[in-house]
Amino acid sequence: MNALSKTTLEKVPKLMNAHKKMGSPSPSRFKFLPNIHDVISDLSHDLRSPMNSVIGFSEILLSERIGNLNAEQKKEVGIILRRSTDLLTILDHLVEYCRAVGQNTEFHQDLIAVHPFLNSTLDKILRSMKVQGKGINLFYTPSKISYRILGDEQKLQLILENIFEGVLFLFKPRKIHVNVKELPAAKSVRSRGALGIMLVFSGSGIMETEELFTWTVKSNIPGRIRFGMLLSRFYMAMMGGEMSVTRTKGRLEIHLTLCKG
Repeated sequence: MNALSKTTLEKVPKLMNAHKKMGSPSPSRFKFLPNIHDVISDLSHDLRSPMNSVIGFSEILLSERIGNLNAEQKKEVGIILRRSTDLLTILDHLVEYCRAVGQNTEFHQDLIAVHPFLNSTLDKILRSMKVQGKGINLFYTPSKISYRILGDEQKLQLILENIFEGVLFLFKPRKIHVNVKELPAAKSVRSRGALGIMLVFSGSGIMETEELFTWTVKSNIPGRIRFGMLLSRFYMAMMGGEMSVTRTKGRLEIHLTLCKG
């Protein structure tokens, strides 16, 4: 042991005693620090601008409008694009979490026409997540009745995006069926009736043991996936609806129950 290390070790008991005398931090000592929700919101805004620039430039490079890329370059730029997009999702989730904890989440309850909403949202998901390119078939048969539901259209779109991203990451479904049907009013649904949006994922990669709505510190599942699923359940509850999951080997059903408009 050198002299410096020995001197440092001799100081440890004195430092610990001094710390004990200081006691726990007084709340007044934190008065100079801003609200954590405001800090994260501002920092997220500062990070989002450069991240959008990285994403935009990566997309331009992959489009080869300014020059051809070889296979290795396409692979590397693709990785940059995916990681940047993932980081942007994490930032959005973090801001939403702070809003939820601070009870500042904004909801705009409106009447949503189910068929046009599902048609446009599923089309967006198909394109953004390249579902068809992964050998997955999606089947959506619109109802003959023009149903409307009460909810926040933007939040409902996020719910579907989070569900698809989570399921496609965790499992390997081969078929996805989306159905809509009228249901008896659930206990949490404050309405004369309810409407159910059922997402049925089937394939050999779907297992019974995987937990979708639990948060554990040690997990191989990325935080953005786990939190996205939990955030979806929170949004459903805030809209007066329910989200339930039925899972067996080879089949996963996610039911979204909302107030009928």
